[in-house]
Amino acid sequence: MLIQFPAEEAYYHASGTVRYRAVVDGTPVMCEISPEALEDYFRARAGRAGLLAAFSTHRKEIESITRQILPHRISSGRCQIFLRDCLRKPGMIEADIKHNRGIVEVAQREETGIASAYIPAEMNALEAGSALT
Repeated sequence: MLIQFPAEEAYYHASGTVRYRAVVDGTPVMCEISPEALEDYFRARAGRAGLLAAFSTHRKEIESITRQILPHRISSGRCQIFLRDCLRKPGMIEADIKHNRGIVEVAQREETGIASAYIPAEMNALEAGSALT
């Protein structure tokens, strides 16, 4: 997936986000970063001018974060960047997905183990194919 960022000015949207454009495999995608991400992570001053100034100052880092997030959110046709996205280290999204899958697999194994630990011996015999008469 080829992700590019045209040398265009970002703009303030009425929702409070700062919007900018990415081009993914030749298709334009609207991206936006939340005011919380700009204020809390990039230390922007509140308001239109402060948010745009922070975006301009940190544009390369924001584009880097977008590059990490975009493949996971492109199905919606746009990409929203939130504070939680900025707090992740590069490459952590894939690690989080693998980690969460591992937790689910372990939980499923433990649930099976817990369930079988409480089954009376007679029922275990039934599951093994024995019949009680």
